Amino acid sequence: IRAIMAVDRSFNPAEFLDGAKHAYRLILEGYWAGREDDYRPYVSEDVRAAFAESIEERQTEGHVLDNRLVGIERAVIAAAKLNEGVAEITVRFDADIAAVTRDGEGR
Repeated sequence: IRAIMAVDRSFNPAEFLDGAKHAYRLILEGYWAGREDDYRPYVSEDVRAAFAESIEERQTEGHVLDNRLVGIERAVIAAAKLNEGVAEITVRFDADIAAVTRDGEGR
């Protein structure tokens, strides 16, 4: 974190974590709803491809997710590094999620 702050004096870890929490919610809600455009800017290509495959499988099987992010209990920076001037920050989330999968008939 110190190396990142030395390169970018405006970097604020607390503000970064607030933004990360918001992005986490957008990613989960977009994935659950099957709206790739909602989460695409926030995930890697590998994650996007895995989500797309999962969404397609869910739709093929007629499953509907009725999930909610109840709350984020904790978000912490688990790792951080500079890679050729680009900051790579890993955030660990502890969250309370209510997850329900229904079939085409609502069961």
